[in-house]
Amino acid sequence: MAARVGTLIMALVSTVLLTRYFGVEGYGDFTAALVYVGIFVVFFDLGTYTLLVRQLSQELAPAHELIAKALLLRVGLSLAVIGLAAPLPFLLYPDADREQLRFAI
Repeated sequence: MAARVGTLIMALVSTVLLTRYFGVEGYGDFTAALVYVGIFVVFFDLGTYTLLVRQLSQELAPAHELIAKALLLRVGLSLAVIGLAAPLPFLLYPDADREQLRFAI
C-alpha cells in the first residue's frame, strides 16, 4: 500500500515538474513520444522470454542452444520492429513544425 501511494505521489510530482518545464505543448509531445515507444516495446519481446523459460524447464535441448536461438529471435524481432517504427513518425507528423517531435520519437 505504501509503495503504491509513493508511486502515485512520484507520478504526480513528475507530471507537474515536466509540464512546467516543457509547457503544455511540449509535455504533449513528450507524452506522444513515450506512448509511441511504449507501443512498439511490446513487439520486441512477443513472449520469447516466457517461451525460453518453458523450454529450459522441459530440458528438451541444451540450454546454450535454446538461449542462442532466443537471442537470435529477439534480435530479429528488434530489427524488424525498428525497421517498421522508424519511418512512421515522418508519416504521422509531416509538418515542418513537428520536426523536433519526429526526432524525439
